[in-house]
Amino acid sequence: MWSTDRVAAGQASGAVRRAQRAPLVEEVLRLSATGMSARRVADDVGVGQATISRWLAAHGMHGRNFRFLDELTPRQEAILTGTLLGDANLQLRGLAKNATLRLSHGDKQIDYLRWKADELRPLITAAPKLRWIKHPEKDDYKGWVAHSRSHPLLTAFFRAFYPDGVKSISEEVVQKMSAVDIPLEMAVWYMDDGCLDSGKYALLSIGGLDESSYGRIFAWLQSRFPGRPRKCASNCYIYALTKPGSDELFRAIAAHVHPSMRYKLPEAYRA
Repeated sequence: MWSTDRVAAGQASGAVRRAQRAPLVEEVLRLSATGMSARRVADDVGVGQATISRWLAAHGMHGRNFRFLDELTPRQEAILTGTLLGDANLQLRGLAKNATLRLSHGDKQIDYLRWKADELRPLITAAPKLRWIKHPEKDDYKGWVAHSRSHPLLTAFFRAFYPDGVKSISEEVVQKMSAVDIPLEMAVWYMDDGCLDSGKYALLSIGGLDESSYGRIFAWLQSRFPGRPRKCASNCYIYALTKPGSDELFRAIAAHVHPSMRYKLPEAYRA
């Protein structure tokens, strides 16, 4: 049997530990409320994921359940918009009721792909897999692919980006982009489809759209990040930002660029 003194000492010790970790628990709750996954919160605060999940459960925050998911966080919407402007694809096949999201990247960008998949939980839960990837302009290559589960929230994005079943930049998409400050969207788009030229200029590769979509997206880009489009292979353009336009872009996105993708930034913006 435990003596009364030992029980009291144990309770006092537990109270001390709870008080010591209270600021850390508050930080965990704050980060989780922004939409971060338990795994990312664990990485940020340096505590095991199982402990994070236990603390969230103790405060009634059991994580974002896919079955009852009825909205995306603003951060998830921004990442989804950015990657749909870039490499991602939504698919609504045959008699399927809802759309699925497909993300694909090469070996060099596997950490970035894992980050995107983690940010979009619980829409994406499976780890990326190595697959043959078809490229419209180049030879097929082996790369990493992550698929989401189908969901009505993705179907809403499908209706906006694929109004006629083919990817396009609709007036609705442009209006939404014009209504808000979009550093995270632009960061994801640049990480997906951008590259650094001569160590100081930003280039965006934009392809697979209809001419009206190109007109809308180029007009929007020129209003925010001055540059000039030039046509390259078949139905593909390079949007080459001017030096002022490049600096404006880098200032906006630098804080949001994943560490594994910072090679796409000039040295001055990598700190």
